[in-house]
Formats: sequence, C-alpha cells, structure tokens
Amino acid sequence: PNYTSLKNLWIGDAGPDYWEITYLFAFINLVSVTERLLILQITTTNLQGLNNLQTEGQQGFDQRSIYFMPNLTSLEGLESSESVMGGSFRITFCPSLTNLNGLENLTTVNVSKYFTIDNNSNLNDMEGLNCYFFTEEFRNTVPNYTIQESLYPALLENCEINLSNDNFT
Repeated sequence: PNYTSLKNLWIGDAGPDYWEITYLFAFINLVSVTERLLILQITTTNLQGLNNLQTEGQQGFDQRSIYFMPNLTSLEGLESSESVMGGSFRITFCPSLTNLNGLENLTTVNVSKYFTIDNNSNLNDMEGLNCYFFTEEFRNTVPNYTIQESLYPALLENCEINLSNDNFT
C-alpha cells in the first residue's frame, strides 16, 4: 500500500502462537501513525520497513509498544522516529535485543501513563537512546517509569546517571 499515514498500526496479535511475519517492507511509505503503534508476537529480527516512520501518536491517545518478540535483535528501521506521544512507550519481553540502536533520532517522548524498557533478558547496552530519557528531569514527567536493572551499569558509564540509588520502579 502507498499509505503515508495511519490512525492505528497493529502488527501481530496477542495469542498463544507467534505470527510468522519476518519482513515489514509493506510499510516503507508510512510516515506517521496518529494513535496506536503495536508490534507484538511476530518473528522478525528487526524493524526494517518502518524506516520512514517519523511520528507516532498524539497526546491523549494510546501507545507505542514493541513486545513479546523473541527473535528481535535490533530496532533498526526506527531511525527516522523523532517523537512518540500518547499513553505509553514500551519495549518489553524481547529477549534477543541487546541495545537500543535505531532510536538515535528520538528526541521527544511525551506519554501520560508509562515509559517502560523492561524484561529484555539480553539488553545490557542503552546505546541508541539519548541519555535524557534516563534523567530525573524526564522521569519526573512520566507517572510510571521502569528501566530494567541490567541497563544501570551502561547508564552510569555513558550518561553518568546512577539509577541504582533511586527509589522508583
């Protein structure tokens, strides 16, 4: 399809089995998703095909979620993403993900519910996501903020932010 904007984009489904979706190039012309972007339970290893996606959501709407993706090793394909607004931002249960490369151009996250990067068992490197998203200033703008503990050493080394002494979950 030649769509450049969609209201909602839901790739995959929450169910007992994973969807055999390995390529997302059908979405190469997509520039914005105005309400909800959900990518879940598919077998792709990266997000190539979403390369032109710049903006997701608008304040008051739902979420951007990437979760339950056992083969996802890279967020490549999201390099054009500049802003995420809405209810939540979540990257969870992606056990093959090792870093956040692909989010380098993300400069604005304005969410009203959750900012969560958690339960990604091999994610030890925060490379790819700006240090600002780990600062106390940013954390205070989000009602529910969760970063997995395996990222704490990288945050201290790369951003000089010590989350191990903070009282938040």
